[in-house]
Amino acid sequence: MKNSILLFLSLFLSLRAYTQVTVQTNLPPSIAPGTEALVEVKINKGVILNFSKYQIDVPAGVTVSEGDSRTGNFTFDENRAKIVWVSLPSEPEIIVTFKMTMPSSTGPGVFNHKFYYLGEDGKKEVEFEAVNVNFDASGAKSFASLGGKAATDPAEKGTAKTTATLTTSSGDPVTNNNSGGNNTNTEPVKTNTEPVKTNTEPVKTNAEPVKTNTEPVVNTTSKENTTAKENTSAKTNNTASSSSSGLVFKIQIGAYGENPSPSLFKGLSEKVTVVKEGGFYKALVGKFSTKEDAVSKINQLKGQGFQGFVVRYQDGVRVK
Repeated sequence: MKNSILLFLSLFLSLRAYTQVTVQTNLPPSIAPGTEALVEVKINKGVILNFSKYQIDVPAGVTVSEGDSRTGNFTFDENRAKIVWVSLPSEPEIIVTFKMTMPSSTGPGVFNHKFYYLGEDGKKEVEFEAVNVNFDASGAKSFASLGGKAATDPAEKGTAKTTATLTTSSGDPVTNNNSGGNNTNTEPVKTNTEPVKTNTEPVKTNAEPVKTNTEPVVNTTSKENTTAKENTSAKTNNTASSSSSGLVFKIQIGAYGENPSPSLFKGLSEKVTVVKEGGFYKALVGKFSTKEDAVSKINQLKGQGFQGFVVRYQDGVRVK
């Protein structure tokens, strides 16, 4: 009896976590026409991690571009902005952003939004209450952040100081603080002088064919082109081998924590291959020699009710 109660509670809590998806936006009730602002959407999605989509239909005249999609794939077409995730971030609550430009005309407007995800028994849809606004000259020209501060374009946050890590030919990381000047970029050049001295040692060791191996020694006066002809030849051969290897394009339509049931792909005419990568079971469709062919197939899959995006595989290994 005790085990039955525990099982019931476990199932109840699991179902509750999947059904209580909520969203919150920072759209004010009144907005000045022509305003350019960062719209935030807080999605409380609980334990949902599988293939998901958030979409928002905007009033006529509103244009939307990508803000922070939290690893999702952003699109905007016919007054509808969408973010699609193959697998959602692990946090139970995430905030995504959109850069929106409001229409130049005045009057009422309605924002409708929905959230879709794959549950254990198929596709689920959650429709939220519409957000009604009024475009008026006295309306807001900037929106408050859901975190309590003014919403800021994530691209602008990095303009003050951007830190990047460079790697020299010796493998040592060099930090470049891009604060408007280029002086720090000279550090990798100085560091590269050390491999130049090291690479001359094989020349001295293989000094028997004197005329051939002395040429790299003469070239040591150039700090960037100091490698021996043997190393140049090896790099050339590696490039040729890499370019001749097999590169194919596939379409990923889902990623799951457990091996998905074939019933999830009911109605799909294409063969689905499931591979385990990075701790997830990823559902793949097709095998194409060009990206254009794969994109064309995605449009066909949409007609069958499935979303996806193009991924690349080099000799059976997924690459970026």
